[in-house]
Amino acid sequence: MKQILDDILAQHKKGLVLLDMPTGTGKTYQVTDYITEHIDQLKSQNRKIIFITHLKKNLPLNELEERLIEKGKFDAYHQEVWFVQGKLDAFKINFSSCMDDLLGIFNNFKAHELDTLLTEYKQVEKTGVATVKQVFEDSIQKHIQILRDQIKQKLFEDFDTPEKRIHVLKHDSDWQWVTKLFPATLTLDKDVLFMSVSKFIYPYDTLVQSPMTLMDLLADFEVTLFIDEIDASKLKLQDYIIEQGLKKPIDLVYTLSQISMVLSNSRFPDTLLPEHKLDKQPDDPATIEQNLKEKCLKVTDDFQLSLSLKNRQSPAQSAFIFYDNKPLYLANAQHQVLTLTAEAPKGTLWIDTVKKTVDHDKESLTLGNLLGDASQAIGYFKGGMYMLANNYHANYRIDGITFDNAVKSYLNHFEFKESSFKNLVYEIQYARLTNKWKLKPSGLERDKDDPLRFHEQGFSYHTIIDSADHVGHSIVDTYSFPYSPEALMLGWCSNFMVVGVSATANIPSRLGNYDLHYLEQRLKKDPEAQFIRTDNGQQQRISDQVKVSTCHYYRANIQVEAHGLAESEDEIAVKDAYIKLFGGEASEDVVQDLFNTAPIKSEDTRLHQLKQFYKIFELWTCYHQQQINAFLVLFSKGYAKELAFIKKYCSLLSQNLALPNTAEEEIVCIVGLNSEDRIEAVKADLSKGQRRFVISTYATLGAGVNIQYDIPAHLAEQIVTINEREPNDKMDFDGLYLDKPTRLITHLNWGSDISQKDLVNLIFQLEYLKLSDLSVESFDKHLQNAFNAYAKTGFPQSVERLTNFKDYKAYMMQVLIQAIGRICRTNRKCPTIRLHIDQALTQHWFDEFNEDHMLPEFKKISEFIKKQNKQPNTLELAMQQQDFQKIRAFIDQMKAKISACTLTPEFIGQWQNLREIVLQHPQRIANISSAYDFLYTKFDQPKRSYYYLAEDDYDECKLIPYATANSYEASNASARLDRLMKHPGIYQHFVEKGYVTELVESRYWIQPILFNNIYKGALGEVGGRYLWESYNLPQLQELPTKHFELFDYQVAEGIYVDFKNWKPSTQDGQSEREKIYQKMHKTGAKLVFLINIVADTEQFTTPFRTYPHPDKGREQLIVEMPYFTRNENVADIEQLKLIRELIKGYQTL
Repeated sequence: MKQILDDILAQHKKGLVLLDMPTGTGKTYQVTDYITEHIDQLKSQNRKIIFITHLKKNLPLNELEERLIEKGKFDAYHQEVWFVQGKLDAFKINFSSCMDDLLGIFNNFKAHELDTLLTEYKQVEKTGVATVKQVFEDSIQKHIQILRDQIKQKLFEDFDTPEKRIHVLKHDSDWQWVTKLFPATLTLDKDVLFMSVSKFIYPYDTLVQSPMTLMDLLADFEVTLFIDEIDASKLKLQDYIIEQGLKKPIDLVYTLSQISMVLSNSRFPDTLLPEHKLDKQPDDPATIEQNLKEKCLKVTDDFQLSLSLKNRQSPAQSAFIFYDNKPLYLANAQHQVLTLTAEAPKGTLWIDTVKKTVDHDKESLTLGNLLGDASQAIGYFKGGMYMLANNYHANYRIDGITFDNAVKSYLNHFEFKESSFKNLVYEIQYARLTNKWKLKPSGLERDKDDPLRFHEQGFSYHTIIDSADHVGHSIVDTYSFPYSPEALMLGWCSNFMVVGVSATANIPSRLGNYDLHYLEQRLKKDPEAQFIRTDNGQQQRISDQVKVSTCHYYRANIQVEAHGLAESEDEIAVKDAYIKLFGGEASEDVVQDLFNTAPIKSEDTRLHQLKQFYKIFELWTCYHQQQINAFLVLFSKGYAKELAFIKKYCSLLSQNLALPNTAEEEIVCIVGLNSEDRIEAVKADLSKGQRRFVISTYATLGAGVNIQYDIPAHLAEQIVTINEREPNDKMDFDGLYLDKPTRLITHLNWGSDISQKDLVNLIFQLEYLKLSDLSVESFDKHLQNAFNAYAKTGFPQSVERLTNFKDYKAYMMQVLIQAIGRICRTNRKCPTIRLHIDQALTQHWFDEFNEDHMLPEFKKISEFIKKQNKQPNTLELAMQQQDFQKIRAFIDQMKAKISACTLTPEFIGQWQNLREIVLQHPQRIANISSAYDFLYTKFDQPKRSYYYLAEDDYDECKLIPYATANSYEASNASARLDRLMKHPGIYQHFVEKGYVTELVESRYWIQPILFNNIYKGALGEVGGRYLWESYNLPQLQELPTKHFELFDYQVAEGIYVDFKNWKPSTQDGQSEREKIYQKMHKTGAKLVFLINIVADTEQFTTPFRTYPHPDKGREQLIVEMPYFTRNENVADIEQLKLIRELIKGYQTL
């Protein structure tokens, strides 16, 4: 990996590269090795290396110090390496020792009061009472802020440049204590910085300058940014965006009115209209001011905002308007429209909620339109403020004026209330942050609907607030979340060289990882930054390193078992399973007592919780019977409150089964607050030779946490070393249980109090899924449910299950891969590793990943699940049992797998075999029995055709004696076999393949579902391929497994062919194209030929039609050809010329 870093970082200065080596293969070691080698040259190169992580405990400071000592660079660690602690952590550790020096300069500061608070806070941390802890944190932060302001004021008064301020903080003994309490002060002075992801986010305050983004602060440096567990950092960025949006709502109507009033009655002072210095901004400051005035006054006048906006309805009503790229009325505003009615004599602009009609589509005086226009006008205002501040900053930057200073100077002119002021500062800073890389609209309509623009535009929602504090008017608060975590990450990649390191860095899930497609697409448009993919040679190096790290894994025996009761089992069956587990009939009273006292709050979840407890008890028996030393048991839900119950019945279970009765001392639950201290205590106990059964959650110990422990003396001779590296002095847990992860998507409980943060988290997740496979219609329904649940109104709509999406499944696997990594941190293992999994995982396991980069434990679980799921060949089983229902089920299953892109080679093979049977035997020859008899419908008399009715996609079929308006026909003509066989070449091809060339009069016809779903399509596919190849067109290829049957064939990357066998006017063209566009999205197709094989005379109007995508234009093109051979059975030269030209053109894109 170090060689890969050397190669990439020598060539690239800005951009993103993702390295996905598995846990335990030396990622951190390689990074510290790279820093050690390059630390001497950083100053001369004007370069900084920054390492950030979402878990502070994972910062490899000690590892780097050891490496530098090994290389004889001990001084470099103290001179160039700096840990930028969070202020609270720094104060907890250092404040007491700094008090005397602090009071020497700031003798009025209440240092002893703060010291007492910090001492008490350390005690509160141990108790784990969250509310009390928060009270102390708030109080401490207030004291820290007061001290920070005092320090900053004195530094700015006594020293006139940042350089002088840094110098005094470093070298003046009276001031050096400041760097211990506020480590960010030395950011510019140090070459290698370590910090948390949260610390890295704007605003970044060094005390020696005004707060600013790190992009601004480090603008003069070349920066390499290492992000440990990069995929996990997304949630930290999302939390920050949500926190800012909820903390800074804006009243658009008030803000616009205030802007209009100030611009109408005054002008900027000359000091805010300096010389126009920026050529890239065509308008001078005075022109910008005039444009702002005109734009804002127009909206104010159009909607009569001089009147007081007031909701006419009861304040108890809950109405929301959601906006990402279109307005959506939610909760009590669903199916309604909020109109505006001016009543000038009363000085009021009324908001009325009325039922929406067609006429309202043309209505301009609606709250939605007002908010839309106001939002645009304020957006224009923010753009103007950005340009004015940018110009002011350009004029006075040399005097120490920051962009933030300039923004606040202009906004203070308007005397906004605090919430509006903060919102505008925040969003103008974002506008500056994104100015370099944000996609500039081309003016084309399709740009506006580019789904990727969500990342840069985000979403907002508006809600009407009425209160006794403002009875004369209503406040319409807007909560805005103007960008996604991907947009922040893109900003970093555009300014720094970002190296993302994680075992799951390349997981294709927008829910659990960054949207890599978005980052790649945007960085392609950046002339200075690149999205760097490791080449084949570098991938091979990573694979080789994984092999080296795991070369002696054969020394460890990895065992896998599945646990759990079937989903279908009722409470009686569950109780029987408990009785059996607890020792048989003699345990009935114990089990009954267990069922009576189980801590289950809701009857709705009772059966599920009993099954969950059953797994814990089952695992407890395995823990003892298999002599597991350290067993990590991971669930999605924590069991701290149920721990006493679990210990009690594990103890009784041990007594019944004559197992050691150690539940009280050996069962530990680690979840929530103080989890770091508690896992350290567990590790200490394990190192002393004790055993532990550790129940925890994926959120607590499932990712990024180091749980390896010092090797206890009694195991020293038994454990094995799984590679050639120096043996670690620590060892891994030897037992792991993985429950099926749940709660990966925020769940809003109807009737419960739901926080705004949970609501917004869910909206972000829905937006990510909408970028994947969630339809707009389903998105809207889920959104309506979310706001209804939040507002406690209405009833839940029936919606599509989000857990069925591939993005969700990949996210689930990401959680499991990280969890497996917790027991793979060292090269020292017990001779037997026990892996236990939830039986439910066998139905949800998803392993379409590069196995070369996977740990042996992951591979073993995959092998176990594949073996568990291996079933007899469905087709062979159906033949053996002569069971047509199995064929029907197989077809349904095949269609579902095609839609979900989850096919396997085995399924494809069975499908192709069934297709061959149907092509060769669409009818049975009378009096000759065969293995396929059960595939046929038998009639009393021979027929040349038959008719049927079909419902629910052929789940129900009914034979009828004659044609009706809604019936279907099975015949030579309906299959178009008669027309196909008029082509001599196709006829001869069918003869050679052994396919039937005519459907004759017969008593035995294949059943309707086979005729419609397989036979007709197969005829077109076979005939189409023959014609294509006979015309010497580019060679057709089979589709990759995951895309099988989405189209018929692939010509080249992104170019596909779909052959059809249609009669004139039997298909709705627009509907079919919509389906094709959806398939193009799934496959990444650029060009699709939709070709009807043979045509009747009326279909020869044009040889082809082209249909660019309605949003993406010719980036996704469908070419429809109503025929592929004329009535005289010859090719259309114009068609063939077009096909070759388009293929050639799209291959070069």
